[in-house]
Amino acid sequence: MLQSLNRLKSTTLTALVERWRPESHIFHLLVGECIVTLEDVALHLSLCVDGKPINDLTYYDWEQMCAKYIRVVPPKNALVGSTLKLKWLKENMLTLPAKSTQQ
Repeated sequence: MLQSLNRLKSTTLTALVERWRPESHIFHLLVGECIVTLEDVALHLSLCVDGKPINDLTYYDWEQMCAKYIRVVPPKNALVGSTLKLKWLKENMLTLPAKSTQQ
């Protein structure tokens, strides 16, 4: 059952990708065009869009955050502001330990 659901999700996603037009940001379907709005995204992801937007600086200790969540403190050149370079992640995080758990 779970396998058939995953296959259905994959098939549906593939069909949507084939109908997406990046130049117009619209899905072109057999029944017409479908535009995804920010309201659609907020509803599907259960995001709260009421109130003031958050657009201020954050003052987190990103090295501490990395230590807590990925259990590694990246070098200074891999952490730029609040951004962790993907090249460093790819080089250091792709291989799993031999005794890794599902979690």
